[in-house]
Amino acid sequence: MGLLLVWMSATACPAQSLAEWIGRGDAWDAKHQTKAALAAYLEGEKLGPPPAALLHRLAKQYGLSMNDEPTEAGKKAAGLKALAYAQRSVAADPKDADAHLAMAICYGRLARFQDTKIQIAWSRLIRESAEEGLRLNPDHELGCYVLGSWHYEMAGLNPVKRALARIIYGALPPASYAEAAAYFKRAIALNPARMASYIDLGRTYAELDDETAAKHMLTLGLALPDRDRDDPMVRARGKQALADL
Repeated sequence: MGLLLVWMSATACPAQSLAEWIGRGDAWDAKHQTKAALAAYLEGEKLGPPPAALLHRLAKQYGLSMNDEPTEAGKKAAGLKALAYAQRSVAADPKDADAHLAMAICYGRLARFQDTKIQIAWSRLIRESAEEGLRLNPDHELGCYVLGSWHYEMAGLNPVKRALARIIYGALPPASYAEAAAYFKRAIALNPARMASYIDLGRTYAELDDETAAKHMLTLGLALPDRDRDDPMVRARGKQALADL
């Protein structure tokens, strides 16, 4: 019944154009109603060859729907759909910064379900996609956040993963907590409302042994309300990071 109601809410008074379906999907997305947003975007896809703007929106919703899947298999299946739409989005318009960032984020969401070798290989794709998104739009806040996350993860690789990175990259890619902090600070300047940027900047300061700055940023992040679907998970890691100081 729940799925039926979502579909009915998205299709009542049918939209007449792609722009209207995208508008409806965006409205549902703003309310964190992933199923309804996805239903609206899928209706728009039926109208003809989808543009990059629709494809990367579909990628985002399938990525977010991973949160709703109760099994690992379901999460992976949704993530693979998200990645496929992101790849199609880049192919449809290689100059769309959002498409490249969608691909970087989709690789990141799926990476935790892969073995170590694939995780390291995909880290290169994440960096390249995020860098291309920022090249196309230097003020892309999510691009800054993704590259901050990339530097944070790569700077903290254990010896086994470092060895794999040398093989896959040809040489250990330059990555540092200082660069991570710089990207997170840029992301906050561009969008002061995203909890994850504060939390992960705080975690980065902790790695840099700046406990005062770490506590300050973690406290700022935890004081923000949940605005994104991932914020409950972000809040949990922020609380853990604060407790570990």
